[in-house]
Amino acid sequence: MAESRILIVEDEIIVALAIQEMLKSRGYDVGAIASTGQEAIEKAERLGPDLVLMDIVLKGDMDGIAAAEQIRSRFDIPVVYLTAYTDSETVRRAKITEPFGYITKPFDEKQLHTIIEMALYKHKMDKALRESESEKQLILGTLSELIVYLDKNLRIVWANKAASDSVGQPAEKLVGRRCYEVWHGRREPCLNCPVVKTIETKRPQTGETTSSDGRIWDIRAYPVLNKAGEVTGVVEATLDITQRKRARMQLERQTAVVNGINRVLRESLICETEGEVAETCLAVAEELTGSKFGFIGELTGADRFNTTAISDTGWARCKMPKSDALLMIKDMEVRGIWGMALKDDRSVIVNNLKSHPDSIGTLPGHPKITSFLGVPLRHDGEIFGIIGLANKKSGYDLADQQDIEALSVAFVEALMRKRAEQALCQEKDKAQRYLDIAGVMLVAIDTEGKVTLINKKGCELLDYEEAEITGKNWFAKFLPERIRDEVKSVHEKILTGKIQLVRYYENPVLTKTGDERIIAWHNSVLKDDKGNVIGSLSSGEDITERKKAELRLIDYQAQLRSLAVERLRIEEAERRRLARAVHDNIGQELALAKMELQSSMQSTMGLEAMGILDKVCKVLDKVMEDVHSLTFELSSPVLYEVGLVAAVEQWLAEEIRQKHGIRYKLTTKVKSKDLDHELSATVFRVVRELLVNVIKHARAKNVRVGIKELKGALSVAIEDDGVGFNVAKFTKTLRKGKKDKFGLFSAKEQLEFLGGKFRIESVSNKGTKVSMTVPLKR
Repeated sequence: MAESRILIVEDEIIVALAIQEMLKSRGYDVGAIASTGQEAIEKAERLGPDLVLMDIVLKGDMDGIAAAEQIRSRFDIPVVYLTAYTDSETVRRAKITEPFGYITKPFDEKQLHTIIEMALYKHKMDKALRESESEKQLILGTLSELIVYLDKNLRIVWANKAASDSVGQPAEKLVGRRCYEVWHGRREPCLNCPVVKTIETKRPQTGETTSSDGRIWDIRAYPVLNKAGEVTGVVEATLDITQRKRARMQLERQTAVVNGINRVLRESLICETEGEVAETCLAVAEELTGSKFGFIGELTGADRFNTTAISDTGWARCKMPKSDALLMIKDMEVRGIWGMALKDDRSVIVNNLKSHPDSIGTLPGHPKITSFLGVPLRHDGEIFGIIGLANKKSGYDLADQQDIEALSVAFVEALMRKRAEQALCQEKDKAQRYLDIAGVMLVAIDTEGKVTLINKKGCELLDYEEAEITGKNWFAKFLPERIRDEVKSVHEKILTGKIQLVRYYENPVLTKTGDERIIAWHNSVLKDDKGNVIGSLSSGEDITERKKAELRLIDYQAQLRSLAVERLRIEEAERRRLARAVHDNIGQELALAKMELQSSMQSTMGLEAMGILDKVCKVLDKVMEDVHSLTFELSSPVLYEVGLVAAVEQWLAEEIRQKHGIRYKLTTKVKSKDLDHELSATVFRVVRELLVNVIKHARAKNVRVGIKELKGALSVAIEDDGVGFNVAKFTKTLRKGKKDKFGLFSAKEQLEFLGGKFRIESVSNKGTKVSMTVPLKR
């Protein structure tokens, strides 16, 4: 079946979108949404929808009634009005446009679906009737409606094909026979026959009858009068209205379900216990389905079950002693037919228990069960109980199941609301106990910001008597002016549900002497027995001294960082001094020694002596090379003479490529010409340590180094294609106090002393990337 296309005309976009979602969930095709009368006319002409949902009150020059009139007259499209207005003038104007229904706001999905289906059906029938009048002779022979022309003696003069087919005889064989003989097998007219009444009254008459196959027929009789006004015959039109009747019955059933849901939700508000809520739901369920009795229960553990409510009729039919029955309905094993609904997580209908394989029978004295309907109860997607109904006289069907499933949703909502109310009462009792023994400040504030309760600790902290605090506006009297509006706004938004509850909050309060104390609050919302928010309850701890200690700690950390930076500066200066001393003294002396040795070597010397001196020269070369390396390790001369980038590039060339055969790529983008010496030295030392790690541990073939200046900071990244390592595991070993064989913790600490950040990323067999940033100015 093709989806019915619907045009929504509504100037409130949120309402329109909500209606659109309802219609889509029912399988309708929402062709478009219009917000004005003129737009609705244009879209109706272009799209040709099957039905228009029209809001009566629209913005602009044309309201919904005017637009509906044009749509009906020009395009013959049925219109159903959406309205919140029921005044007589609006109704009068709306009637003129011949709408196919009204839906009064607010409405639910089921109401909308029913009205639309009835409107589509009515429009279809009316259209068929109009076409039949315009092409009467042609259509009468093809109509599915039974059309018969009778004389005033109820003899058949003419019958259409549908009428003759209904009795399986040609139309000509029906002529001359009486209608009640042909269709009802009677010898006299039917009781309250519309045709007889039409002959008697000379006016059209209608009636309904049910055939032996269960179909419902609408009978309409129209008098045929001569010029003298006498009845000469009657046109009888009979229509199968079974579907229409069933739709009406469905509507009535849905209304009953809605009323039942409303009853459960309404009466649950005055129920004192969960059991009373369950009994109310059970009574409604029995009324909706015509059940003789039922029960509601919940799972308590693995395959164990407690019955929470049994209908009064169930107790009345039970022949077991009530004391024994009460014991048996607790901690039950989940089994039998009702257990299927819980185990399989689905509704169960059984109308013949005797032959069902899961039937286990009943105990002596238990009412006999002839039919059963079980509907699981769910909360947050989990099954937790069941509504069980029994002994509907005609047996249960899918409609009963759907009705109780709808009811179960409302029952679960009411039950959870009742549990929340009970939890609130327990919370209030607990709060009162806390008041008596609490070592913290407790304050209750109503929705207007007035203090309704404060404990002894709170009075002592604020240095007021209780009478001086209760009834006063908390925000105006006890908060510093600079934060007053902010805290008040947060409190109001929490109580109205605009933001989530802030369970932990810190702010200063004012004492009687004007001093400020910093309080750490733990907050909760207070509600009355009906679930309405009435204020907040907060417990507060005076953390003023702790905050002062935290500030002192921050100051100490800043001092420590300053000392660490100074230590690094002194250490680097000492390194530079030692490097210069090694280079200028030891290096020079070694060079001079080599030159003296070489000058002492003569061709007249023996080969053995020349060999020994040559070996000594080579040893001196190695020592001089080591001195050069030591000088570079202590403090790179290039670092201070040319800069950080040049020093890194030299180290990459000599150590990475020349000594260890690792390919490297250096990219730089540094604008500042004169970087801070301490910063340059620290960064160079860290980069060198990381590159040494690459040489020793990474087994890499390539390494990339990037140095760039970015937003007032120096950013360095070192990336290799080596074996990588497990960063999380490495960090965990450091926390256990094990040795840092990579020196990463030391590198991180050095950067943090300068206010920098350090990040390691590594994937096994895919290499390691170390990123660091250091502010250029401290």
